[in-house]
Amino acid sequence: MSMILFNSCKEENNPPKAVSEPIKEYEYRRAVLQYDLNDSMMEELEIYVSRSNDTIGYQVKRYHEQVIDSSKSIFYTLNLYREEGTNRLGGKINYHFDSLTQGKLGIFTFSVLSKSNNKTTVLDLENYNRNSNSIDFLFPHDSDTLMGLIYAQHWKDTIDNGEDKLGFKQVLLAVDNYNETDNPFVGVELK
Repeated sequence: MSMILFNSCKEENNPPKAVSEPIKEYEYRRAVLQYDLNDSMMEELEIYVSRSNDTIGYQVKRYHEQVIDSSKSIFYTLNLYREEGTNRLGGKINYHFDSLTQGKLGIFTFSVLSKSNNKTTVLDLENYNRNSNSIDFLFPHDSDTLMGLIYAQHWKDTIDNGEDKLGFKQVLLAVDNYNETDNPFVGVELK
């Protein structure tokens, strides 16, 4: 009697099971709403939308024939860089507004979260350039995510019923370099 045995050594091609990491859910998502005002005018409003779909508006840019109308706009521009070989984040933030509409800029500060060595602190940057309404900054920060807040105070001489008065206006603008954010300054209100 002969017996033939076949032994098959088949490798299974089951790929390793992927371990899925939970998807990060951010508190806010930035978006821009565009409004056509007429044939030659358009307005953009930056909003932050919370997870519960509440919205808060911040920057406003009005365009006339595709050029920003600074008399009806209030916004910031942000340029960032990482200092080579360090954990320091640097950049420049410019605050754009119309002094005839808003008034003279009296105070301009930029508050940012600095995360370094597992410690989070709030830095208030106040050394602004009065000619360009800008602040240059460089601070320790372990992340490439910038979260901050512009605070500005404007003063404007006005006449009310023949009486000289001083108008006072405060502006808050949340600042982020990504569209999804956990910026704790969003929704801050002045009292």
